[in-house]
Amino acid sequence: MTTSPAPPLTTSRRQRGRDSAVREIKAAALDELRQHGARGVTMRGVARAIDMTPSGLYRYFDDHGALLTALCVDARDSLRTALTQAQSAHPDDDPTTRWFRGSLVMRSWALDHVDEYSLVIAPRLAGIDPGHPDLMAAAERLMSVPVETVDRAIGSGDLVPAPAVPVATPTLSSSSGVTAEAWSLAVGAVSALVGAVSLEVFGPLTGAEREEAYGAYSLQVMRGMGFAGTPDTGSLVLVAS
Repeated sequence: MTTSPAPPLTTSRRQRGRDSAVREIKAAALDELRQHGARGVTMRGVARAIDMTPSGLYRYFDDHGALLTALCVDARDSLRTALTQAQSAHPDDDPTTRWFRGSLVMRSWALDHVDEYSLVIAPRLAGIDPGHPDLMAAAERLMSVPVETVDRAIGSGDLVPAPAVPVATPTLSSSSGVTAEAWSLAVGAVSALVGAVSLEVFGPLTGAEREEAYGAYSLQVMRGMGFAGTPDTGSLVLVAS
């Protein structure tokens, strides 16, 4: 009499259990992050929060750096989700309005997720390799949103880039057909916006007028990129949600 192999459901149930544990660990680590900052996230503190032994965490994450890396990936994916949800909620936006709306969403998300935002903007923390494949893939997923918006704007004529010396710039592997020009413009503009957002998120620039000032600055950045039109601001909100 032969023994039947275990049904696929057994493995599936085991994987679901593991996935649930990973989510619980990351949720506890994120709570530690919000309370103590990235350098205050410890394996011992996370284990204590979920009633697990510190050694038990190593069944799910190789080390402290792997746990922080997972939080960095989640933070980048969270911002990307906020951007894509805004696009889905406003499918009729022209490229000019889509870009402007995205710039406001980035600021709003950063103000609401200060600690996660600090992980998005290239953290230099012990144990984190900035070139880790998971981090690089998450960064590519995130950047694909503004890059594809710029590429669409160039294609529609809403954005006319100034003549520039051609440079060898890689395209996004996840964005087939996106030009090096779109990539360069998007990265430059996002860098400028991140600078403005960071000065506000981390304190040097404060005050109730910041929302209007940021909106005006975003429009200036758009002019520098080559956007000729004006975004439809009727449905846009400048303040953080």
